[in-house]
Amino acid sequence: ARGAFVSLSRSLDGFVPLRQISDEFIDEKGVSAMLPPGTLVVARVVKLASGGANALPSLSLKRSDVEGGTMRKRLTFEALHAGRAVTGFVRKVVDFGVFVRLHGGGEGKGAERLDALCHSSEASDSKLT
Repeated sequence: ARGAFVSLSRSLDGFVPLRQISDEFIDEKGVSAMLPPGTLVVARVVKLASGGANALPSLSLKRSDVEGGTMRKRLTFEALHAGRAVTGFVRKVVDFGVFVRLHGGGEGKGAERLDALCHSSEASDSKLT
């Protein structure tokens, strides 16, 4: 399976898909190193099980979904405006600026992700070297 199984109780397990394990990139081989058996985790139920007795609830371990045990409010593109301060994670540094993940997570192709580019001319009041 592409992900990790989490024991929620003696009789109930959950499944964390690979894309829900971390906000950062992690490949299939990194899962066992990041989550060895017996690791205590805080998870968010993303989707309840449907499809019979063998179906497992889908969980998320992403920091953007689970932060201190509470769900963060989803940031949308429509909620952004000039001058608004937001927090995010630097995803990549390039010559012309940095790509920042303002909100990450969600299931499906690109669902619930909000990334931005901070141009080097906007990153600081003083010259960056």
